Amino acid sequence: MTHSKTACSLGDTPLIAYTKYMKHPIGTTLNGTPVYVDLINSAASANISQQPHLVTLIKELLESTNVSGTAPTVEYNFGRNIGNTDIVQTTEKDTIIYAKRLKQETFTRFVRRRVPAPTTYITISLSKDGDGEYALANAWIGRLIPPFPADQENEAQQSEAYWAQHALVLEGQPIQLRTVTQVYPY
Repeated sequence: MTHSKTACSLGDTPLIAYTKYMKHPIGTTLNGTPVYVDLINSAASANISQQPHLVTLIKELLESTNVSGTAPTVEYNFGRNIGNTDIVQTTEKDTIIYAKRLKQETFTRFVRRRVPAPTTYITISLSKDGDGEYALANAWIGRLIPPFPADQENEAQQSEAYWAQHALVLEGQPIQLRTVTQVYPY
C-alpha cells in the first residue's frame, strides 16, 4: 500500500492525513514490465471485486504477451471458456432500457431478461505510470468493444452502430435507479 503523508495538528496532537491507494502487483509482461492495479480507485477494481478470478486470468495473459506503448489495450483469446460476458447481441424482440451505471456519467444500453454469454476472451486496458510500470486501468471478460456513444471523450466511429445492436445484460448490474428510461438518450 502506498501512502501520501500530510502532517497537521489539532492542539497538541499531531494528525497525519493519508491519501491511500492500493498498488497491488498483478504480474509481469512477457517483455518484463511490472503490472499493478489500484484496488481502490481504478475501474478495474470494481470488475475484480465482482469476479476475483480475473486476477489469475490477467496474470496468465501478461506472462504470454509483449506490451508496449503508453496506454495499450489488449484483447486475448484463451481458447477455452473463461467465463461469461455481460454484453450480448440484441434483436427487435428484446426489451431495451437505458440507465447510468453506478459512478458513471454516461448512459448504458441494457437488455432485460437475458443471460450472459460464454466467452473465451478477456480485454485489459493499461496505462504506463511515471516509473515505467503499467497500471491496470480496466479489465473485463469479453471482447474489445467501442465506448458508449455518449462518451464523447472516447467515442469511436463505430460506437453508435455497435451499441444499436448490443447491450449489457441488466440483471446483476448496479445502476442509478433514477436514470432508468426507455427513451434513446444519445
